[in-house]
Amino acid sequence: MGAPLAAALGPIGGLAACACCLILAAIWGLFATTIALAVYTKKWVDAVKQANGLGSGAEQILFSHALLIVILCASSGDILVSNKKQDLDIFLNNLKQQYTFLPDPGLEAPTPVFFCTIETYSESGQKQLDFALKNINREDPSLRVRIDEQTGQTILLGMGELHIDIIRDRLKREYGLETYLGPLNVNYRETPKKTIQQTIVWNSTINERHATISITLSIEPIISDDKRIISFSQIQIIRTEEQNFEHLRQEHIEAINHGVRLALSTGLIKGAEVVNIQVKLHDVQLTGSISPALYSAAASDCVRACLRHADCVLLQPMMRVEVICVADRTQIVLDDLARRHSQIIDVQQGISGGLQESMSTLITRTPLAELIGYSSTLRTLTSGQADFTLAIDGYEPVRSH
Repeated sequence: MGAPLAAALGPIGGLAACACCLILAAIWGLFATTIALAVYTKKWVDAVKQANGLGSGAEQILFSHALLIVILCASSGDILVSNKKQDLDIFLNNLKQQYTFLPDPGLEAPTPVFFCTIETYSESGQKQLDFALKNINREDPSLRVRIDEQTGQTILLGMGELHIDIIRDRLKREYGLETYLGPLNVNYRETPKKTIQQTIVWNSTINERHATISITLSIEPIISDDKRIISFSQIQIIRTEEQNFEHLRQEHIEAINHGVRLALSTGLIKGAEVVNIQVKLHDVQLTGSISPALYSAAASDCVRACLRHADCVLLQPMMRVEVICVADRTQIVLDDLARRHSQIIDVQQGISGGLQESMSTLITRTPLAELIGYSSTLRTLTSGQADFTLAIDGYEPVRSH
């Protein structure tokens, strides 16, 4: 098509004709791709609509358009969920009765139990490291990444030694990043034992303008029956006839919440996060013009004052350990687990899971800190004839031995 046009129109006309052909080809390719995507999306939408029991008319059109936008905006690692059931909990419970492999409603990533610092060997690689960790974190919700506000270091929080090593290997293999990992540390928590109330007065002078804020907060421990941890979400405002907080705007409440989170992010025992705690706001008195930053600073100091008198304790992650080993090494493995302050739950002599009679299954509850490097020790004790699995089993106060 381009050659006859080029001969008829001359050199300049030929170039123009070739350019038009290329543009038409590109438009046709985009059109064909859009049609294919639209056909595929329509089939998928029809299937979802049938599953959700939608009727016809405007409701279907609205649903189809919304679903198409979601699909086009989604990328690798995203999870799309569609449901129009009024009684969602009942619907999901009925499904779980029918299909036992279905997960529970909601996708909740497990709490990380290990953390370490990660650095690149050059400052120029820091931006690339941030980009790579952001992508990996989207694919792996059990990985957490945070920046230490005091040192500025990047901190990885994961589920174990192998998990952290896999992240490092992916950074090298997929992004070409050589990284240095700091020492692996157990992700402890702290929690108060007492209910404490404190009042803090802050004075500020800016451009010869004086301002004063007096804030009264209390902290109260939350008792969790299943030994899980509950992170702080927001303060509870205690309104009375004398103090109904009429002057307290939403930005001030957010500033107070920010100050409380900052104080609870580093406890007084080991610098760990303070959990299982409820914070209540009882009173705020102001003189002069107070900025949100001053609200935040006063709240942070007040919470720290409460923590100093709350007899906080250190919480350690406990792991459910299942060891399968040869029967003649059972006692050696048990003795080693006892030295690691384990609670022996059960010992089975080849009676479950189709095990041979020469194998034993040991089930214990062990502090995670005692299990660092356990795979190498177990391999040595059993001459490689053992295997074990770990699962998080709540948090308990650290015992003095």
